[in-house]
Amino acid sequence: MDTQLFKIRENNKFGFMNASGEVVIEPQYFMVEDFYNGFSIVTFNNKPVPLDNLGRLLMKHLFNFVGKFEEGIARARLVSKWGFIDERGSLIIDVQFDQAENFSEHLAAVKMEGLWGYVNRTGDYMLTPQYFSAGNFKEGLAPVRFSEDGLFGYINTKGETVIEAAFDKAYPFRNSLAVIEQEGKWGYINTKGQVVVEPQFDIPANPFYGQFNDDLTVVIQDNSYGYINKSGVIVQAPMYAYTGDFAEGLGLVKINDKFGYLDKSAQLIIPNDYDSASRFSGGLAAVQKRNKWGYINKDGKTIIPFRYDAAHAFKNGLALVEKEDIWSYINIKGDVIWQESLNDMEAPTRRSDALKAQQSTTLFSGM
Repeated sequence: MDTQLFKIRENNKFGFMNASGEVVIEPQYFMVEDFYNGFSIVTFNNKPVPLDNLGRLLMKHLFNFVGKFEEGIARARLVSKWGFIDERGSLIIDVQFDQAENFSEHLAAVKMEGLWGYVNRTGDYMLTPQYFSAGNFKEGLAPVRFSEDGLFGYINTKGETVIEAAFDKAYPFRNSLAVIEQEGKWGYINTKGQVVVEPQFDIPANPFYGQFNDDLTVVIQDNSYGYINKSGVIVQAPMYAYTGDFAEGLGLVKINDKFGYLDKSAQLIIPNDYDSASRFSGGLAAVQKRNKWGYINKDGKTIIPFRYDAAHAFKNGLALVEKEDIWSYINIKGDVIWQESLNDMEAPTRRSDALKAQQSTTLFSGM
């Protein structure tokens, strides 16, 4: 199980702490990404380099881009060509592809000379380049476009057509449903290719539309927002200026330029009293009033007062907040667990000597 690490800032450089507020990777990088599957991507000597949770850099090879690790493998681009590295930084599939996607279900879509195919973890083609578009395998199926101006269908890992080409666009399956588009509207099909929800909803700019959270998803019709469930039943008819993803049983809605929360029966359970707001996480939601942020519980009671200039969602028991451009992490009681130094002369607020000793400058370049 990954150790949960949180991004911190000191003297305009970034590092990481643990959930106790102990600094485990000293702030030393100008750019870092949050940890995902055991790794962050940091900028080192103007190059993106994977960093593990002990602070070690994977520097066997340097690239112009490194993606997130999926199934222990990350795609990487050198100039204009793509390959793949493993969790030790070794180049396990040579840089050779015109484009490449993440591994999913042990296969990755790659593009060569205008056509897409699929390779395995050793770089062998399981499906030779023959498709004009290709998505990730999920639940044994992947969306592909069979001809340059043709429609999308779905294949299995043997390359057999399981769902005939019938869609303007098609996306990978999630929980036995896949988003498909026809004539500028989107709906869902099941793994048998049967239309579960007729294409009828507007296509938003958000690339993650159609994903279910708490068994509901946001839909848009005529610039109004609502919710449907996995059966395609409209739980809340589109009527709001905005709706956010459901989380912990409540969904964020915007009414008359103010934000509140619906329950799953579409009742306004927390009135629209807030200038801005976020989804619930850890039983609390960050909300804004009169240019200050605080946190409320699911009853709408203020738990952490409105005193921050910015406030982020709780994650693994901690939330990042900002006040007068100073970063702090607080727990669900509002106690400060870690705070950015107030001036350049101060050291980080907390530090774990044991973890600091464990952290070394050892690079994977010699392995």
